[in-house]
Amino acid sequence: IDVTALTVEPNNCPLEDPLSLHIEFSASAPLDAPHWEIKYMVDMTAQRYIIELGKVQSPAYPAGPSVFEFSVPTIDVSGVKPNALNNTGLLLAVLYNQGSEVIQISMVTQIIKSGNGFVRNIFSPLE
Repeated sequence: IDVTALTVEPNNCPLEDPLSLHIEFSASAPLDAPHWEIKYMVDMTAQRYIIELGKVQSPAYPAGPSVFEFSVPTIDVSGVKPNALNNTGLLLAVLYNQGSEVIQISMVTQIIKSGNGFVRNIFSPLE
């Protein structure tokens, strides 16, 4: 899999805001039973939080270029301790085919405390 374009929107916004992900990629072989898992991970020395944002069953992808789009209305971080949020996290988009991982796209997410909340800045691994 070769990821050719990746867009995450909005950015530089409250952590809990809606999230849209657009991934363009090229597969060297067809993927006949693909699905995606989108997660946000906060990893601290003593504790790891994984927030499941969604699982998407995709139609079969032919060899060659394809597109995946995903969106959620909010990122629910209510189960994460505030001191853990004020840290760098990872937005993960993992593509599976027939139950086996094909590619994991990791997007470093910088979180900065701002007033009573947190602001996210997600970095594309393509930049």
